[in-house]
Amino acid sequence: MASETAEPRPRRGRLHTAYWLLLTVLFGLPLITPLLHSSAVACTHDGHLHYHRVAAMTHAWGNGIFLTRWLPDLAFGYGYPFFVYREAAPLYAVLLPHLAGLPLPAASNLFYAVTILLCGIFMFLWVRDLFGERPALVSAVAYMAAPYVLIDALVRGNAPESLALPLFPFLLWVGRRWVLFGSVRAFLAGVLGLALLSISHNISTFIFAPTLLIYLIALALFAHQGAEAFSPAPLLPRSPAPLLRALALVLLGLGLAFFYTGGALLEMDQVTLEMSTTTRNNDWRYNFATLGEILTPVAAENPALLNPPLLFRLGWVPLLLAAAGLSGLVWIRGSDGRAREQRLHIWLMALGAALYLFMALPISRWLWEALPLIDFVQFPWRFVGRAALPVAFLAGIPFYWLERKSTADRRPQTAEEVAGGGWRVTDSAQVVQPAVGGQWSAVVRRRSVVGGLWSVVFPAAAIGLLILEAMPNLYPRLCVEEPFPTIMTVHEYERVTGLVGVDPEGSYFPRTVRERPTGSPLEADFAAGRTPQRFDLSALPAAAEARDVAYERFGVTLTVDSPEPFTARYLSFDFAGWSARVDGARVPITPEDPTGLITFAVPAGTHTLAVDWGITPLRAALVGISLLSAVGAIAVAARARRPNANRRLSTAQDDHHPPPATRYPPPLPRSAWLLLALVGVALLAGKLLVDRVETPLRQTAPPPVQQATALRGGELRLDGFALSRDRVPAGETLDVDMAWTAVAPPTVDYQSELSLVGPDGLAWSQKGTERPRPFEDAPPTRQWSPGQWGWDSREVQTLTGAPPGIYDLVVTLFDKATLVPATLADATTGQPIGPTAVIGQIEIVNPTTPPTFAPQYAVEHDFPALGLKLLGYNQDRAEAAPGDSVLMTFFWECTDRSSCQRFALRLVNETGERLHEWRLPAIREDFPAEAWPEHGRLRGQHLVRLPAGLPSGRYHFYLEDFPLGEIAVTAPQRQFTPPPLAQTLNATFTTPDGAPVATLAGLAGDSPLPPCSPAPALPCAFPLIWRAEAETATGYHVFIHLVDEAGNIVAQADGVPGAWARPTTGWLPGEYVLDTHTLNLPAELPPGPLTLRVGLYDPATGARLRADGGEFVTIEE
Repeated sequence: MASETAEPRPRRGRLHTAYWLLLTVLFGLPLITPLLHSSAVACTHDGHLHYHRVAAMTHAWGNGIFLTRWLPDLAFGYGYPFFVYREAAPLYAVLLPHLAGLPLPAASNLFYAVTILLCGIFMFLWVRDLFGERPALVSAVAYMAAPYVLIDALVRGNAPESLALPLFPFLLWVGRRWVLFGSVRAFLAGVLGLALLSISHNISTFIFAPTLLIYLIALALFAHQGAEAFSPAPLLPRSPAPLLRALALVLLGLGLAFFYTGGALLEMDQVTLEMSTTTRNNDWRYNFATLGEILTPVAAENPALLNPPLLFRLGWVPLLLAAAGLSGLVWIRGSDGRAREQRLHIWLMALGAALYLFMALPISRWLWEALPLIDFVQFPWRFVGRAALPVAFLAGIPFYWLERKSTADRRPQTAEEVAGGGWRVTDSAQVVQPAVGGQWSAVVRRRSVVGGLWSVVFPAAAIGLLILEAMPNLYPRLCVEEPFPTIMTVHEYERVTGLVGVDPEGSYFPRTVRERPTGSPLEADFAAGRTPQRFDLSALPAAAEARDVAYERFGVTLTVDSPEPFTARYLSFDFAGWSARVDGARVPITPEDPTGLITFAVPAGTHTLAVDWGITPLRAALVGISLLSAVGAIAVAARARRPNANRRLSTAQDDHHPPPATRYPPPLPRSAWLLLALVGVALLAGKLLVDRVETPLRQTAPPPVQQATALRGGELRLDGFALSRDRVPAGETLDVDMAWTAVAPPTVDYQSELSLVGPDGLAWSQKGTERPRPFEDAPPTRQWSPGQWGWDSREVQTLTGAPPGIYDLVVTLFDKATLVPATLADATTGQPIGPTAVIGQIEIVNPTTPPTFAPQYAVEHDFPALGLKLLGYNQDRAEAAPGDSVLMTFFWECTDRSSCQRFALRLVNETGERLHEWRLPAIREDFPAEAWPEHGRLRGQHLVRLPAGLPSGRYHFYLEDFPLGEIAVTAPQRQFTPPPLAQTLNATFTTPDGAPVATLAGLAGDSPLPPCSPAPALPCAFPLIWRAEAETATGYHVFIHLVDEAGNIVAQADGVPGAWARPTTGWLPGEYVLDTHTLNLPAELPPGPLTLRVGLYDPATGARLRADGGEFVTIEE
């Protein structure tokens, strides 16, 4: 009998666990298929950042810098204190396989694939300890397939959080084993795991450490209050030991990483860290999830859609399974320790999911306002990801009903089985004790009611549904990256993107850096492959000499002989840790203004100078705390392995040893293993099939718009849009979700803008729009292929106090690089519309509460005769030219509706002479008196045009007799005599009613135009001469089109005359205006003669003026 029981026990148990873990990995394979690439990575939010950071770390590693808080080669070589504040573990996890020879894209993909699989492995081990293998397998797949886990890896590219996600179930697993059973290995794993979490994702530590502590305290109280029911009195007395274990694990784990977390907290004021929380994208106020978003079903993946909305869901399948799992509170009965702990876990998971979801929803706003440091969490929707953990846990519990019904009468034999079944085990010996009063059969004898394959079929079906629901999340866009980038790749990325320091917000720039670099002289050293010469020799006096210059990993040592004092300059940002020495004596560093570079004073004579990076007293103290925590962890582990406890457990084993025949768990039948393996293989094959053909999970579909349009701009077509609402109280927002489709390969990167335009032709929405959650920015349009489309969602902010009425929704499409608007046209007929187009209408209504105005100039003045009180005004410019328009905004409170009609706005010169008066409506023409709200507060806007003949000088606006703002007018030099013309045209442009506006006199010059040639050689310059025929209130634009024989445009230019400096509103009758336009010809010109067309059009409507019976004047080649 001894031979039966001695050796095989640990090997059998580990092998049994390995089988289940391999099965977990098999079911995880379909989820990591998007990562099976060696040269391409998912095009994620942060992927490019991590890629270039690892490239910079690779360069530092090659120079002998292995572990450092300061990345010396970022920011064009000026350095960046990245690892003082950000976590190193995830980047080193990618760096190490890259250093081993793996291409960086492959190393990055490997990292994310491993983190997804580890989510399942650690979830399995945790749930297995409590509910057995089948429920654990379902929970493992539910966590791996959780939308948040996949989004983090495949959409957000959040390497720190992706590494943190599997650490959550790991810490809960080992924490439970330590608190309840005193496993030393679990304690050490927990301390190291919590420290790893801290240096993986500090935000997750901030959120999860309290969760872990509460969980362990709950277990400790459970063990303390129910000791007699949980295990025999000799083994678990009522004592505070479990509670002390919980506190020891959390405190020592956090302390072990305090060398990093402490510095990140205590040195926050040294950098512009507030940039990481104050921008709209990172401000928690704009990042709450909604209940509808969390519960929305997963939509089919659309291969044509470039930027699907980023919705943070929990998934219907895990939610339904979790809801069924809550029923375990009813059917898991009994007063034994196992059943009580299982019910406790169900309660804890339900409460945890509810609390996490509460923190993700807007109803928790008051708590976000109150909690310190929570700003750095940034996104309330992070808590949806945290809720995925308890939901996945609960998702496996329904299958415990099958597990408990199909389990034979047996005694657990391994540490894994013991921890999962209510047994007590020590670390030094795999010794077990029955859970209830020493009676084996009271716990382990169960009657098989549901057996055979059904106990496997149901979990397999659930796993299949979980993975099928996750499949639409498995199709990220792929970006091909260099396999082995260099530091020059990093610097080029910094230059092109403007993300200096490879930091999207610039959050870790030292505060002394007031001017961020756009390059550095060190780049030449990097390009030549030599050590960066950071000591600036150009700062030496003319007669000074530097010798024995020796650069080390950080810093430099050299000898300088100077006949006069000077200020030495070292090309690195000053930050705590840098020191400068002259002849061994430390000297103060003065950050250079505004660059923030290191400078220090050097006296005349011969001196040895040294600049170095080292540890600060604060960081040394923090390292000391971490070392003390390590010593404490070793001491706790040593005390926990005391021999007295082992002897007591050995005695207990002898007293309650079961028959050998019941010692090992019956193996899973081969048919069951085969079925599970076949399901895993089928899911993997199904995923690969879905990749190749259209299915309900992945199919191309047109944009699902509410209102269809037929508008084309450039190579894009606006298919339609959706409105969040069509009635908006003034001062509130509405979302407009536009869908643009590429009809040809775009040649430029387009961007759109939306505005609300009232019946008066003025904009009644704030300039600029924001992208609302949950929509994502589309990739640059030059990366679009014909047939692909993207959402272009805009949050439009209506103006506070905007009068009620119907407003047009106006769209503009322009080249993002040049800001030149594209000509919009009817996509059906091809008829040009202009640079703007009306795509819909919305209604603005009065709010129920009086608006609070924030005028540029706050005043309070009554106009009794007008029935109005002025609360303030805005004036959009303080300088102008004659004929320019000035937007005046007045904030009114109407005290008498019958009188609130019109007022006079006057322009007065410095001598008090009234030069012009405008009679204006308080709000707008034909605004009904009854439309004034009960509170009487509205905003009025008026675009007034300054007289075209104003001389230079300073002028004042008056509202009736009340003084307003001042405006300085600078008149242009005017010419009223005809200039010499190289070609005479004399074509007069008129309005539709025949009124003359201006005459195109001809092309300026004494001789023919200079030659021009196709790109990239000489562009063509056309100096037009206009003669004004009358004053006009319309600012017309000039267009020049070079067309071929078929009328196709070969090159074009348009804009305000005089290089945007001489608008037509400032022209005086008889004045001649020089207006030069440049055409850049394409590299290849079409055959045949080319013709030049010149005309004038109204940019607001696109309507062209008439000339010689047509819409343009023709100039032959």
